Parts: sequence; C-alpha cells; structure tokens
Amino acid sequence: MPILVVVIATTNGILLTAIRVTKTALPWALLELLLVVAALFLPRRDYQRVAGVMVSGLVIVVAIAAPDDRLVLTASAAVVAGSVPLMSRLLRQRHRLGVTGGEGEFMLADLRRRLSQHGRLPMLPTGWRAEAQVKPANGDSFAGDFLVASHHADTVLEVALVDVSGKGIRAGTRALQLSGALGGLLGSVPAEAFLPMANRYLTQQDWGDAFASVVHLSIDLQSGTYSVGRAGHPPAAQLRGGSGIWRLVDSPAGPRSA
Repeated sequence: MPILVVVIATTNGILLTAIRVTKTALPWALLELLLVVAALFLPRRDYQRVAGVMVSGLVIVVAIAAPDDRLVLTASAAVVAGSVPLMSRLLRQRHRLGVTGGEGEFMLADLRRRLSQHGRLPMLPTGWRAEAQVKPANGDSFAGDFLVASHHADTVLEVALVDVSGKGIRAGTRALQLSGALGGLLGSVPAEAFLPMANRYLTQQDWGDAFASVVHLSIDLQSGTYSVGRAGHPPAAQLRGGSGIWRLVDSPAGPRSA
C-alpha cells in the first residue's frame, strides 16, 4: 500500500511539526492513533519504515527543543516510542500467518462458515425428517465441536458428531481439518469401517496430546434399520416415538432395528 505509506508519513511530518510548535498534548495522542492505523493496515516491512521515521522525528524534536521543554517532550516521546514494540509483536504474529490488516479475522470467519456448511443435513425422502444443532461449551463461536452428514445411494443417511479436544482457534482449525476428512469417509466406506478408518487418520496427525471423540449414526431409510457406534464419546440417546421415553444406545454394534 504505497499510497497509505505516503499519507501516514506526511501526516507524521505534520504532527511532528505541530508538536514542535505548540507542545500540546493533542498531537502526541494523534501520533499514537497513527501508529495503530499503520499497524492495522500496513504490511510488517512498511510499518517498520513508518515507525522508524516516526521515532527518528521524535528524537529530532526532543534534541532541538528548548531546555525548559525537553523534559516534557522526552516523557511524551517515550510513551509514543514505547508502543512501537507492542505493535511490532502483533505484526510479527500476523506475519507468521501471512496476513495483513483484517484478513486474519476474515479467515477465521471463513473457517467457521465452512464448519457450519459441513454440518448441514441433506434433503431426505418423503416420510423422513431430521434436525441438527451443535452448541459448543461456553457459547464459543469457534470451537472443536462439529457435525458432518451424508445422504448416499438414495437410501442411507450417515451422521457423525465429533468433539476435538481443546478450545478456541487451535481446536477450531483442527476441527475443520478433521471435518473434511470425515466428510470424505462418510458414504465412501462401509458403516462398520468408518470409526476404524477415522481413528487411523487421526493417529497419523501430529497433534501431540490432542484427541477427538465421535458418535456415528447410519440409517437405512428404506428398512429403518440403523447402527450407532462411538469412540470416546458419550452414548447416543434415542426417543421412542409416542412414548416420551429416552434411552441410551450404549452399544457400538449394529445394525439395530428402529
């Protein structure tokens, strides 16, 4: 953004001149604002150039100030210059991700959107209805809980509910990676092979002490038979229609009769 660099550099020169002439607090506050704007919208290298020019200008202003003004100017300049390392640390973290400005926030929003899309239930034949809702603990908008579903061969619905250990961005990015892999397995392998192959994929990832739990449901929409399997996850619960009675489906074996 060369135009923005020129604008910031020019504004910086005007503010430094105003500080030299007026010695008021307002130009110092505007310098802080200028540093924040530069950190938000400039790449790391351009920010370093702007910050270098600003600090050099502050040193010159203090050096040529009258002795009576030098103490106040030095203290104010130290406050402004002290914020440069803080902004540089923020930029260094963004530089590692290869993003600038608000791109990091847009990336997180896109990751969350992709996880949500993977969890959409497909259209089902007449006579069948399905609803799904995933609510992560503590109301986090970006977490390791997700759902993937597949309706294949026109007769089978498969759903996997997964919980990746951890929280926040790390759990969310792992959840996105795992949702793509598990979504590809659904319908591509027999229902009884889903959990072993999902576990094989998970153990191949270098996640340290992280882990994931899953409950897997496969329903034959023609016969009504289903199978439920789980790995490390609490058992599924079944509500028998018309009875109002819930029961836990605690066996990984199947198929079962509905």
